[in-house]
Amino acid sequence: MSDSQYRAAKGALESDLADAATIAMTDEVLLGGIDLLESHSLRASDAIQISSALVWGADVFASADARQCTAAKAAGLNVIRL
Repeated sequence: MSDSQYRAAKGALESDLADAATIAMTDEVLLGGIDLLESHSLRASDAIQISSALVWGADVFASADARQCTAAKAAGLNVIRL
């Protein structure tokens, strides 16, 4: 990666992070993730992402993972499949 490509990639990442929200890993998020793992075929990280979206009231849940989208939709989230 050239120096200019690195600077462009770093700038894009900084821009994305400026628009992101960081949320806390709470007991409610963890317990919701466990419930999702018990009812859907998911990776643990995918279950935590869905549970976080539910607990923190996400307007939209976007993912390219078909299983994650199916579980998120079943959980009541407004899903956009990428």
